[in-house]
Amino acid sequence: MRIFLSTIIALSIMAFLPEQSKAQSPTLETIIVKARKVEEDQQSVPVAITAITASIIEETRARNFQDFVLLVPGATFQQGNFNDNQTIILRGVQGAPDELAEPGFGLYRDGLYYGGSRTNFGTFIDLASVEVMRGPQGAIFGRNAVGGAVNIRTNRPVLDEVEGMIESGYANHGEFDFKFVANVPIVDGKVAARMATWYLNRSGGEYRNITLDENLDKVGDKGVRLSILVNPSDNFDIILTGEAQRTRGPESMHYFPSPSYFNPDGETKKTIRRDTLGKSESEYIYFASEMNWETEDLGTITLVASYRQYNFIAQGDADYADRVLSPGEILGISGVPAGTPGLLPHIFSTGPVPGFTSPPSQPYPAGLTIPPWPNPPGGFLQPLAIVDPATGAINLFPTEFQFIGTAQQELHFDDTSNHIFTELRWASVEERRLHWIAGVSFYREERDFNRTVTFDWAKSLDLTTFRPLFANLPILADQVTKSWAVWGEFFFDVSDKVTLIASMRYTEDKKNFSLERIADAPGFMIPPLPPGVPAIPGFPADGIPLSQIVEQQLPNIPLQQTSASYDNFSPGGGIFWRASDNINVYAKVSTGFRAGGFNSIPVQLSTLSYDPEESINYELGFKSELFDNRVRFNVALYLLEQDDLLLFQRDPNDVRFGVLQNLGDAQTFGIEIDITAALTENWIITAAFGWLDPECTKCDSGLPGADFSGNKIAGAADATLSFVTTYNIQVGDDTSIGLTASFSQRWGGFEDIANLIPMEDFSLLNLSISVEHASGWYGTVFVDNVLDEEYNISRIAENGIIRLPAPQSLDRFDAEGTSYGFRLGYRF
Repeated sequence: MRIFLSTIIALSIMAFLPEQSKAQSPTLETIIVKARKVEEDQQSVPVAITAITASIIEETRARNFQDFVLLVPGATFQQGNFNDNQTIILRGVQGAPDELAEPGFGLYRDGLYYGGSRTNFGTFIDLASVEVMRGPQGAIFGRNAVGGAVNIRTNRPVLDEVEGMIESGYANHGEFDFKFVANVPIVDGKVAARMATWYLNRSGGEYRNITLDENLDKVGDKGVRLSILVNPSDNFDIILTGEAQRTRGPESMHYFPSPSYFNPDGETKKTIRRDTLGKSESEYIYFASEMNWETEDLGTITLVASYRQYNFIAQGDADYADRVLSPGEILGISGVPAGTPGLLPHIFSTGPVPGFTSPPSQPYPAGLTIPPWPNPPGGFLQPLAIVDPATGAINLFPTEFQFIGTAQQELHFDDTSNHIFTELRWASVEERRLHWIAGVSFYREERDFNRTVTFDWAKSLDLTTFRPLFANLPILADQVTKSWAVWGEFFFDVSDKVTLIASMRYTEDKKNFSLERIADAPGFMIPPLPPGVPAIPGFPADGIPLSQIVEQQLPNIPLQQTSASYDNFSPGGGIFWRASDNINVYAKVSTGFRAGGFNSIPVQLSTLSYDPEESINYELGFKSELFDNRVRFNVALYLLEQDDLLLFQRDPNDVRFGVLQNLGDAQTFGIEIDITAALTENWIITAAFGWLDPECTKCDSGLPGADFSGNKIAGAADATLSFVTTYNIQVGDDTSIGLTASFSQRWGGFEDIANLIPMEDFSLLNLSISVEHASGWYGTVFVDNVLDEEYNISRIAENGIIRLPAPQSLDRFDAEGTSYGFRLGYRF
């Protein structure tokens, strides 16, 4: 209720503000998009599209991909576990939780493929628009566009015009940023250059590691982009672009609110306990070229090419605790009465450890030695020898010893990816009755992914007589993807009002993959009995090598080199009806596919690979401009069917781990509504609403009790709502004041395919006031997330490399709370 009251109050205040130019008839500006890789009016494109224009980007101060997703009907943002990948869930199509998997949407930048297994959106500065095409875009955008496609459009250089801006801002948590954009003609009418550079530093934040006395959400981001336009003639141009970026930030900011063995009081964002500092760094370079040749008879021939290199390194705390175990204390011992005194000869020590007191035992069912977890943990059965210090008697207890949980664990990433993309396309003369856009493309990605977990018991056990005991568990994966495609979309004008559409795309993929996982674990878990010590019945006199225990936790995989090839044909078709000058209706069927591939952390080779996912979408769309172009009202109804649905699920070989597998089929029905209204010459409102019902019609993992048929697909909200409203007040001839409010709400959905963890509803309200003078100076003050809503955007407990010891609690990584600040700038 407080949200709606706040919104009503804000709108009421705007309504009673003085209006200038009321006698003028307000109209909406035409929005030009490249949803079919050629410039067109948004209303004349038979695609459900959200075009976030430069003015909306500026008014809402959108600066990261999460900000944009909030404006897309029915969409959900998903943050990667380790501050790496980010993704968008469109029409219920899931993201890619495995590090080597590809997302369920196609990502493009200025029409060039920008996706792959590493999703990096870059910095959102000096943009013309962000266009989100909803639904499968299998023909024109193709690769991975099962749920849709995103095209990020940067501003092109402008001939014969000097323009730009310089801007700086400050926000709470010690955040300072600086931006500079300049467009400069070099040769009159022929050559121009445009540069954008940025710098951001944030020293504080909401997340704090109290063990190391560090702010976790310190971030830095700096980079530069340079574009050059060469226009030697009226029908030929070349654009060259180069960009470099460097970032630093946290590795993980997940915290565990519920009490656990390691954190008896639980955690908050301000009381996170880790003994390893989490941090990440990335470096990125990007080069792109675009050549356009326009002919009178053939149409336009376009050749594009790009190269992208991305390096990511990180380290983090993989045990998510700072607990140093007291002498002899072993987490996870079962079968030993709580409070049992004694010694632990031969375990983690060269001699007896006095003062041992066991933790409370797990409540085992009668006759079983498996803890009552949702999934049986790894571990091994062995007798534990407890020496009574009073009598010297040795007592044997059958135990399941949770060996991994006692070590300090550190996670290290070293990830490099190289991407090449090129495409030749032909857009025929549009004025002809039969016209088309067609092309051929090639994509290559080389991914070198190294992930190592280090286990060090010396750091987690406070033992002065400790025998050195450590293990490294490296996962070394290399993947090379080669893909080529031929595609086309054809339009036949039956009459001035009716156009028939046919589309197709044929794609061939080949992936070469290598994986090696060999534990480096010298020494003994339990040393052999010392000479002269009598044999203890049931006790391993020769000891237990540490490597044996580590391999029981996660079996070694010797070097595997394999490959897989996939091909896909994605047809489509539809009809576009121009019902009037201001109303268009379309009906279409479109298809898409998501690439198959390999899991980076399989327990056994049987779950190493998975097949492509295919989708077919039936859609009815209505686009209109009403009331003398004062209201733009667009609606899309759709039914999306997915075959060979890719879902992240528990590994059937070891349910502590997760893999991506084809589980069955899914069906999603939904409605999407976009509205833009010019209420007055000075007051514009943009709103979007999405509702969807994503259902797993056939989803059986093969595990006992894990048939998810009939459940909702994970990660998709039931409904979303957003609006942005800006009211401009003219003060004199030179000054204008802009009042902007943006509101976003989300309801329903589940985080997991078992539908046990509900997604958290939220209501976000952002407010800002800006002042701009005709001389070019401007300033803005803002408050974001006014209501200080907290909602989770990522969890790692269910897909970590090693699950935490029981009792397990759900972790959280929350979106940012209330923030506020100001910005000052100058346009020239």
